[in-house]
Amino acid sequence: MPVQSTFGETVLYRPRSAPAFPVTGIFDDAWHPSDEVSGSFGMRPVHLVNRQAILGVRLSEFPAAPQQGDTLSVRGQAYSVQEVRDDSHGYAHLILNEGPVPAELPPEG
Repeated sequence: MPVQSTFGETVLYRPRSAPAFPVTGIFDDAWHPSDEVSGSFGMRPVHLVNRQAILGVRLSEFPAAPQQGDTLSVRGQAYSVQEVRDDSHGYAHLILNEGPVPAELPPEG
C-alpha cells in the first residue's frame, strides 16, 4: 500500500495477552468535530471540537485482530485502543485513548 510506505511509522503494539511487536501505522492526532451545542435565548450554536488520536493499520501485520484494551506506543506516548473500526478490506482505524506508558513497554528508540 503506497500510503502506508509513505506516511507509515513504526509503532510498538502490545496485545493484552501476547508479547509486544512492531507494526507500521499511519498516526493521526488531529482535531475533529465533536458536537454542536444549541444556542438559546437568541445566541448562535456552539461547535465543539476535540483531539482524537487514530492509528491506521493493515490487519495483515497482526497475528491476531487488534482488540479494545490493547496498548501501543507511538512518538514516545502510550495509548490504549478504545475502538477498532475494521473497513472489511484488510485495513482498520484504531481509535486511541492517551495514557501512561505501561511498564511492560520498553521506551521507543
